[in-house]
Amino acid sequence: MNGDHPAAHAAFELSRILLDSVIKDLPDDWRVHAARGLTLAGLGRREEALGEARWLQKPEVYGGDFYWGVWVAHVRAQILAQSGDNEGALDEIERLLTGPSWLTVHVLRLDPLWDPIRDHPRFKALLTKYN
Repeated sequence: MNGDHPAAHAAFELSRILLDSVIKDLPDDWRVHAARGLTLAGLGRREEALGEARWLQKPEVYGGDFYWGVWVAHVRAQILAQSGDNEGALDEIERLLTGPSWLTVHVLRLDPLWDPIRDHPRFKALLTKYN
């Protein structure tokens, strides 16, 4: 986020290596898939990151209880935004803003993970609508 792209790439690569080893022991842990999706997006490995976003949408993960289900959706939206799937991210954001969730307009305004879609007209419209 501070513009040091070589250091960011190195950190993402170390994270990917660690997560690839952890996922072997915890293949059904949504938190590992979520972290891996964000890591892959940070590395520019779009299709793999989107694969993790699809994994997170499995009914037994995505449709979980209220508390964890909305966290899964929140991280999934971040992966989609970071991977360039603007419409998918915005669909997820809109769904989260219409119901009880941890995602708020304030978080959307301040969290730099939303920067890739910040200038999208639909993102701006959602901020205005749910302000």
